[in-house]
Amino acid sequence: MCKLQKVQCAKLCAEYRFHNSVYSSQSSVGPASKALSSSDSRRTTVKNKTFHTSCLTCCECHVLLGKYFEKDGRMYCVEDYHKKFSPKCHKCDKVITDRRTTVKNKTFHASCFKCCECHVLLGEHFEKDGRMYCVEDYHKKFSPKCYNCDKVITDSRTTAKNKNFHTSCFKCCECHVLLGKHFERDDRLYCGEDYHKKFSPKCHGCQQVITSAHTIALGNPWHRECFVCQSCGVSFNGGPFFHHDDIPFCKQHYIESSQ
Repeated sequence: MCKLQKVQCAKLCAEYRFHNSVYSSQSSVGPASKALSSSDSRRTTVKNKTFHTSCLTCCECHVLLGKYFEKDGRMYCVEDYHKKFSPKCHKCDKVITDRRTTVKNKTFHASCFKCCECHVLLGEHFEKDGRMYCVEDYHKKFSPKCYNCDKVITDSRTTAKNKNFHTSCFKCCECHVLLGKHFERDDRLYCGEDYHKKFSPKCHGCQQVITSAHTIALGNPWHRECFVCQSCGVSFNGGPFFHHDDIPFCKQHYIESSQ
């Protein structure tokens, strides 16, 4: 029976023989697959392709295949397949053959995807300068500290004069109200009311805190509206005034107070 009617090895065998005189006269025929006789039990079938057992080898290292991968019609042992086609871990530079994690086009072994500081396996994470950090270590290393409590700020913050604060820590040092408009003195923060109580001058006339433009006269600060004749209330408007016992008077009432 003609060999060409028998099962053919799917791999081109090096050995080639003609068993039909019709084909022996055709010099243009190239290498063909060696026929497998029906009595030859040493065969392997893969995806409807039949091989001599000795022909089912890795196309790279030629080791006889047990477990294997196929790509583009070529057969690979596990090691060569992974060397050629599997991604490498961004951390250890070794081939990844099982579970992997991909972050920003970088692939890691699941077991290599760790914080570079504490080495805990990462879930939520941060990346800086190509290194991976758990949330806690990232904030310890890179986030600002609150000027008030000295703890790391991980969320909203307030910045005043190059100092960072937790929003909840940006308070008056006296009454502890949360600050909007504020004053700072000796590195301490004050609301307007407490700052003026503590540091602003008091009017010599009404004894209330002065918080705006004022007048200095008779060696004392005055609200402008308070620096008037203490008898008739007339404003001096920057003009001359008279005084008796550090009390300002217009000319008329000064004369009266001196009699």
